[in-house]
Parts: sequence; structure tokens; C-alpha cells
Amino acid sequence: MDLLRSVIDELKQIKVVNMRNRELVLDLLQSVVEIITYGDKHDPSILECFMDCQVVAEFV
Repeated sequence: MDLLRSVIDELKQIKVVNMRNRELVLDLLQSVVEIITYGDKHDPSILECFMDCQVVAEFV
């Protein structure tokens, strides 16, 4: 869950996606997907953290 929070925090710091940070943003988004997928099968608190942090709203 700490890893998810750190990835989310790093994503929140990025205000504009451009050619310089595009790969970083994609890597961070992929990490979020992998963490959520793992949590779905092994640790429901990870999904709760995802919802509590309102990650989808941050993406929009």
C-alpha cells in the first residue's frame, strides 16, 4: 500500500505531460495498474487505498 501511495504522489506532482516526461507517466500508470491488479487478488486494502486517494479523479 505504501508503494501505491508513493506512485500516486509522484503522479500528482506531474502537472503537464509532454515529450520529456511521457515515458515516466506511462511507467507510473503501468505501476498503478500492476499494484491494483495484485491487490485485487491478494490485498483488498490496496483497492481501498486507490479509492480513498481518489486516483481516478486525479487522472481526469
